[in-house]
Amino acid sequence: METATRTISGATEITMTNKTSNGDDEKAAPKVGLSVAAAAAEELKSIKRAHQWDPNLPAEKVEMIDKALQDGQTEEIIAVDELFTENSPYEEVRAAVRNTDGGEVANTVRAWILGMIFVTVGSGLNMFLSMR
Repeated sequence: METATRTISGATEITMTNKTSNGDDEKAAPKVGLSVAAAAAEELKSIKRAHQWDPNLPAEKVEMIDKALQDGQTEEIIAVDELFTENSPYEEVRAAVRNTDGGEVANTVRAWILGMIFVTVGSGLNMFLSMR
């Protein structure tokens, strides 16, 4: 049995292939749960490192990360990782900012007018200052 590992957007996918009797490769079932938990555990370690001395993050949040990493239960690691990556760990930020886009369009008249003004002024200044 051969094993190939690849990383896609932070999650590791493990693909195993079995050699059949006629020499063809046959894919075995990948262990997705294990790889997702490993990626979530790595993310939790980096989050803990980044927020270890953060005075604004409640101590229970850091303790929650420690408990999940020490217990090593897959479901708990994934749940805590989703808590920190899907929403802000700060209560004030969660209260003021949505964690999804509202579907607003950025292609507005204001954006076009301001964009054209800044491009014109910027290129004019570039041309003026380049002639010395």
